[in-house]
Amino acid sequence: MKILVGGDVSFGRIYEDERISYSAPLCLASIGKLERDYCIFNLESLFCDDWKANKRDVDEKWGTSYTHANPEDVKHLVECDVDHVSLANNHTLDWGDAGVEQTCKVLNKFGISHSGCGSDDRTHIDKDNKIIVFSIDTVECHYKKEDPLNCKVDIKDFFKEVKELREKHEDYLLICCVHWGRFRVSPNKGQKSMGRKLIDCGIDVVLGNHSHKVQYFEMYKGKPLFYSLGNLYFTHRNPEYNKPPNVHYAYLSTLNFEGREFKGVDHHQTWCDDKKVILKDEKASNLGLEALRFARSYIGFGESDHTTNVGWFMKHIDAPNVETAAWCARFVFFCIKKACEENGIAPVLEKNDKTGYAKELYKQIAEIGYVSLNPMPGDIIAWDRKEEGNKNGHIGIVEYVEGDKLTVIEGNHPPNPGSKVGRFTYSLNDLLNYENWDTSDPHFHLFEGFARLPHLKELSK
Repeated sequence: MKILVGGDVSFGRIYEDERISYSAPLCLASIGKLERDYCIFNLESLFCDDWKANKRDVDEKWGTSYTHANPEDVKHLVECDVDHVSLANNHTLDWGDAGVEQTCKVLNKFGISHSGCGSDDRTHIDKDNKIIVFSIDTVECHYKKEDPLNCKVDIKDFFKEVKELREKHEDYLLICCVHWGRFRVSPNKGQKSMGRKLIDCGIDVVLGNHSHKVQYFEMYKGKPLFYSLGNLYFTHRNPEYNKPPNVHYAYLSTLNFEGREFKGVDHHQTWCDDKKVILKDEKASNLGLEALRFARSYIGFGESDHTTNVGWFMKHIDAPNVETAAWCARFVFFCIKKACEENGIAPVLEKNDKTGYAKELYKQIAEIGYVSLNPMPGDIIAWDRKEEGNKNGHIGIVEYVEGDKLTVIEGNHPPNPGSKVGRFTYSLNDLLNYENWDTSDPHFHLFEGFARLPHLKELSK
């Protein structure tokens, strides 16, 4: 079975009591070309024609913006052959109970199943395809606690519910859509802990959303765990709300199963431009390839002092926090800086305390570029420390990707402080599979993700 999964979808919003439509002819049509047996999206704009009468009261901190879709906008879901949508998100009650009721009627009319509207409707069982979809919300959102349509859930009770359905439906695929986390390019520790517990309880696929950014996924016990699928067709990044969706990256992913056994994933990059989702061929960042060229030229280079992070190299690049910064991060920073200089463009990264630490540098690179799900040469790879509360990690530049083999150029490769710049080889499968990691190593680092730098053409505009 091929299951196509995608992120947040919104067809417009109400801003200052004016409807701003993002509905466009064939806006999702390209997605319909992708082969699948089942398709799941996260719907964040409910279908409501009488929005003025049904608008919910909102706390001042949430402002005056509401996602919105006219009932006829359901044609966009139909045209790309969506089977199921999750409604467990912070916009479910934008139009009150009436908005939820109308949305469900519209979806039912076109045979699109749904889950996540409330305690009695967070689970959908598809007997024909042997699929169970759960939709839950763990974010402190603006629902009234007493509202029966609140899709928030007591997580302990939910774990129990999943275990019971797992035992009852042993041969069914269990998929959990979960609204969680924060607006960041990396999942937090709470997401990681909860996602793995869901799989421990019997979930076969975890589909995260809410961050409006693509976050990386991992394999845990042979099951795919997506922390955030990002924005498929959404207006979140536009602060003025009165313009078309700005250009942004997102991913669709095709999950391949034989029964309940996961056989692999195909990631499809999308580009939202002029109100249409376009499937794109991925290309390595030419800025990343230029940084890689400099990284290769420093292989074998080490510090003058091989016991600390203080030495010629750190001083050579004029690091502001030379006494405490991580050499691996400064090495990557230096290569990107030289790549910008050689190509006559302004530095894409600011030299500050944060860029001296691996995790912070990775996040900044992901923000100016994007998180990559298909690693390529020139991409930045990052790790997190396994110790709770440790603010640093490790970082390097991808040199080669050949099947499962990944070659990375790194400075100060652990566990030897002050080591030289060198090549190191990893199994991509081991990076993604949590159970294969050697957690007994005191210097062990947790895989964080890949970040792709922007292309030179984008920066020269």
